[in-house]
Amino acid sequence: MANEIRRGYFGGEYVIFSPARKARPHAFRKPAEKSGFVCPFCPGNERMTPPSIKEIRDGSGWSMRLIPNKFPAVTNAMPFSQKKGFYGRMAASGMHEVIIEHPSHGWKIQDSQAAAAAVIRMYAARYSELMAEKNIKYVQIWRNYGKEGGASVSHPHSQLIALPFLPPDIKCEVVSGSCAYCRIIKSEMKSERMVMKSRGFAAFVPYAAKAPYETWIFPLKHKPTLAELSEKEVAGFADILCRVLRAIEKITGDTPYNYFIYQMPGKYHLSLRIMPVINIIAGFEKSTGIYINTLLPEDAAMEMRAAI
Repeated sequence: MANEIRRGYFGGEYVIFSPARKARPHAFRKPAEKSGFVCPFCPGNERMTPPSIKEIRDGSGWSMRLIPNKFPAVTNAMPFSQKKGFYGRMAASGMHEVIIEHPSHGWKIQDSQAAAAAVIRMYAARYSELMAEKNIKYVQIWRNYGKEGGASVSHPHSQLIALPFLPPDIKCEVVSGSCAYCRIIKSEMKSERMVMKSRGFAAFVPYAAKAPYETWIFPLKHKPTLAELSEKEVAGFADILCRVLRAIEKITGDTPYNYFIYQMPGKYHLSLRIMPVINIIAGFEKSTGIYINTLLPEDAAMEMRAAI
């Protein structure tokens, strides 16, 4: 099969598809933790983390904790004045927090739709609280799974960073007029890249996917943020997320991944984007910003449909 170059939906990104460079996804495995490791996120070790900002509790203790990141990338320092000209600077102002999603060290988010829905509700609540802060313009929520996915602790957790500015990549996706993603979803519903549609949500492999089995999940109705989802929609979101993650795991094994939640009040369209860590990001990608994917999106979607 010949190599192919595709351009992303908004024209600013290019991906090279090279099936001849295909890696074996099941070569990636979660490494065992070192002997004597004490997990700071497990119940009973709360003294190893900063005090909880918020906890969800049941009869046997906490079921979820929200804590400040012990090693934050940003703090709530006040920004410096922006300089005129080509550059400027500000203190790393904002908030960096961790959501410890479950008491069980070996739990996976795809294990339980009900527990996944509880995590989504925590995302929604904290997003709304932080966006109400005076200097916060954007809140990024993401999940790292596995060492290659960037997780320094394997206990199930997500992170969020609240920023005093809008990231450039998000600015590029914000367009005037009608929602661009509503048009993209409508088009992808008829394509070979569609993975599944269920309970008000759709999952598809994007046209210019950067990695094998990269999958985007969108509500079919225009919803800018998690905070605007009903309880029924939260359950639907959790259901499709669990089913897609189980399909990826069935195909690739215990592959590391990241997922990212993109949301913003207004004309933006809420999405969750899953990026399995299968291809190695090396010199060409880092020097050009152009990704090399070893699996065509249509082939990835076909495998995933069969695995669901």
